[in-house]
Amino acid sequence: MPEGLDDGGAEGARVAWEVEGELERFRGSGGPPMPERPRFLGWPQLLARVFGVDVLRCDKCGGRRKLSAFIVGSREACEILEQLGLHATSPPTAPARAPPRQADCFELPPDDPGVDPPSPD
Repeated sequence: MPEGLDDGGAEGARVAWEVEGELERFRGSGGPPMPERPRFLGWPQLLARVFGVDVLRCDKCGGRRKLSAFIVGSREACEILEQLGLHATSPPTAPARAPPRQADCFELPPDDPGVDPPSPD
Protein backbone atom coordinates (compact mmCIF):
# COMPACT_ATOMS: atom_id res chain seq x y z
CA MET A 1 0.00 0.00 0.00
CA PRO A 2 1.35 3.48 -0.82
CA GLU A 3 2.93 5.28 2.08
CA GLY A 4 0.78 7.81 3.94
CA LEU A 5 -2.54 6.35 2.76
CA ASP A 6 -5.25 5.95 5.38
CA ASP A 7 -6.07 2.25 5.36
CA GLY A 8 -9.59 2.71 6.73
CA GLY A 9 -8.94 0.40 9.69
CA ALA A 10 -7.48 -2.49 7.70
CA GLU A 11 -4.27 -2.43 9.75
CA GLY A 12 -6.29 -2.70 12.95
CA ALA A 13 -8.19 -5.65 11.50
CA ARG A 14 -4.91 -7.34 10.54
CA VAL A 15 -3.54 -6.91 14.06
CA ALA A 16 -6.78 -8.24 15.55
CA TRP A 17 -6.56 -11.31 13.33
CA GLU A 18 -2.92 -11.93 14.32
CA VAL A 19 -3.62 -11.77 18.05
CA GLU A 20 -6.75 -13.91 17.83
CA GLY A 21 -4.79 -16.96 18.95
CA GLU A 22 -3.54 -15.10 22.02
CA LEU A 23 -7.04 -13.96 22.94
CA GLU A 24 -8.45 -17.48 22.54
CA ARG A 25 -7.32 -18.44 26.05
CA PHE A 26 -9.29 -15.55 27.57
CA ARG A 27 -12.59 -16.42 25.93
CA GLY A 28 -13.44 -19.25 28.33
CA SER A 29 -12.56 -17.13 31.38
CA GLY A 30 -14.59 -14.05 30.41
CA GLY A 31 -11.49 -12.18 29.23
CA PRO A 32 -11.40 -9.21 26.88
CA PRO A 33 -13.68 -9.36 23.83
CA MET A 34 -12.32 -9.55 20.31
CA PRO A 35 -11.59 -6.16 18.76
CA GLU A 36 -14.26 -5.07 16.30
CA ARG A 37 -13.19 -5.37 12.68
CA PRO A 38 -14.26 -2.75 10.16
CA ARG A 39 -17.00 -4.04 7.88
CA PHE A 40 -16.09 -2.08 4.76
CA LEU A 41 -13.11 -0.32 3.23
CA GLY A 42 -13.50 2.95 1.36
CA TRP A 43 -12.96 3.06 -2.40
CA PRO A 44 -9.51 4.73 -2.12
CA GLN A 45 -8.33 1.91 0.15
CA LEU A 46 -9.75 -0.75 -2.16
CA LEU A 47 -8.05 0.79 -5.20
CA ALA A 48 -4.79 1.00 -3.26
CA ARG A 49 -5.03 -2.68 -2.34
CA VAL A 50 -5.83 -3.83 -5.87
CA PHE A 51 -3.71 -1.51 -8.00
CA GLY A 52 -1.12 -0.29 -5.48
CA VAL A 53 -1.80 3.38 -6.25
CA ASP A 54 -3.03 6.19 -4.03
CA VAL A 55 -5.86 7.73 -6.06
CA LEU A 56 -6.14 10.68 -3.68
CA ARG A 57 -2.53 11.80 -4.20
CA CYS A 58 -2.03 14.53 -6.80
CA ASP A 59 0.49 13.53 -9.46
CA LYS A 60 1.67 17.12 -9.93
CA CYS A 61 2.17 18.40 -6.39
CA GLY A 62 1.89 15.28 -4.20
CA GLY A 63 -0.90 16.84 -2.11
CA ARG A 64 -4.15 15.17 -1.08
CA ARG A 65 -7.14 15.40 -3.40
CA LYS A 66 -10.57 16.07 -2.00
CA LEU A 67 -13.69 14.48 -3.40
CA SER A 68 -15.96 17.20 -4.72
CA ALA A 69 -18.74 15.30 -6.52
CA PHE A 70 -20.04 11.96 -7.71
CA ILE A 71 -21.12 11.95 -11.33
CA VAL A 72 -23.72 9.25 -11.87
CA GLY A 73 -25.46 10.43 -15.03
CA SER A 74 -23.89 9.70 -18.39
CA ARG A 75 -25.08 13.02 -19.87
CA GLU A 76 -23.33 15.02 -17.14
CA ALA A 77 -20.19 12.90 -17.45
CA CYS A 78 -20.09 13.46 -21.23
CA GLU A 79 -20.47 17.22 -20.77
CA ILE A 80 -17.62 17.35 -18.24
CA LEU A 81 -15.32 15.24 -20.45
CA GLU A 82 -16.06 17.43 -23.47
CA GLN A 83 -15.30 20.57 -21.45
CA LEU A 84 -11.96 19.02 -20.48
CA GLY A 85 -11.20 18.25 -24.12
CA LEU A 86 -11.43 14.48 -23.64
CA HIS A 87 -13.38 11.98 -25.70
CA ALA A 88 -16.79 11.32 -24.22
CA THR A 89 -17.38 8.22 -26.31
CA SER A 90 -15.45 5.01 -26.48
CA PRO A 91 -13.46 4.18 -29.61
CA PRO A 92 -15.30 2.08 -32.19
CA THR A 93 -14.93 -1.65 -31.88
CA ALA A 94 -14.15 -3.95 -34.77
CA PRO A 95 -16.89 -6.36 -35.77
CA ALA A 96 -16.60 -9.90 -34.48
CA ARG A 97 -15.02 -12.33 -36.87
CA ALA A 98 -16.57 -15.65 -37.78
CA PRO A 99 -15.24 -18.78 -36.10
CA PRO A 100 -12.83 -20.88 -38.14
CA ARG A 101 -14.42 -23.53 -40.30
CA GLN A 102 -13.87 -27.05 -39.04
CA ALA A 103 -13.20 -28.35 -42.51
CA ASP A 104 -10.18 -26.04 -42.69
CA CYS A 105 -8.83 -27.30 -39.36
CA PHE A 106 -8.53 -31.00 -40.13
CA GLU A 107 -9.46 -33.55 -42.72
CA LEU A 108 -11.45 -36.70 -42.00
CA PRO A 109 -10.52 -39.99 -43.60
CA PRO A 110 -12.73 -40.80 -46.60
CA ASP A 111 -14.36 -43.78 -44.85
CA ASP A 112 -15.27 -41.77 -41.70
CA PRO A 113 -19.06 -41.33 -41.42
CA GLY A 114 -18.57 -38.17 -39.33
CA VAL A 115 -20.35 -39.48 -36.22
CA ASP A 116 -19.12 -41.41 -33.22
CA PRO A 117 -19.98 -45.13 -33.14
CA PRO A 118 -22.61 -46.12 -30.57
CA SER A 119 -21.33 -47.28 -27.21
CA PRO A 120 -21.29 -51.07 -26.54
CA ASP A 121 -23.49 -50.71 -23.43
